[in-house]
Amino acid sequence: MTSISNFESLPDEILLEICKYLLCVDVLLSFDNLNTRMTCMISDYYHHVSLHKASYTQSYELCTKILPNIGAQIQTLIIDNCYSALQAIAFPKYFQNSMSICFPELQKIILVSFRPDPLLVFLKTLYNLEKLYTIDIRSLFRVPTNQQTEVLLALLQANNNRLTSVYMDDQSSH
Repeated sequence: MTSISNFESLPDEILLEICKYLLCVDVLLSFDNLNTRMTCMISDYYHHVSLHKASYTQSYELCTKILPNIGAQIQTLIIDNCYSALQAIAFPKYFQNSMSICFPELQKIILVSFRPDPLLVFLKTLYNLEKLYTIDIRSLFRVPTNQQTEVLLALLQANNNRLTSVYMDDQSSH
């Protein structure tokens, strides 16, 4: 005897277990605003948003449709330039004048695989974020000697000098 399950008949626990195998981007794009139950079920994904492995098209969808709606709940945001080289350039364009309005609860931002120039542009968008105290830089591309002071000052002065923690991994070049 064959049993056919309807996706919506599965309990939340099973659906959340399935979500663990998906990227954050995929969960948000697939289940956000699908229905009330799904939106409530994935609400924890709204607190810690990762754009890891997001394609340019997915980044566009997130930045134009989903992040503006859930931004007030985001506490941690990961911008990953490793798989979509345009994230570092595109993200600041979408939110350049509205980061503090869109992400009022943002406490930590993680920037992955940034080059120095896009990093400087991105850091300029981080101002008046009252709860942002931590920046974590991972796999930063080599910073030319003539830009090292500028990058360091921009990091330390980001968000109106409110940062209490700036992390850089040992894979970042100097």
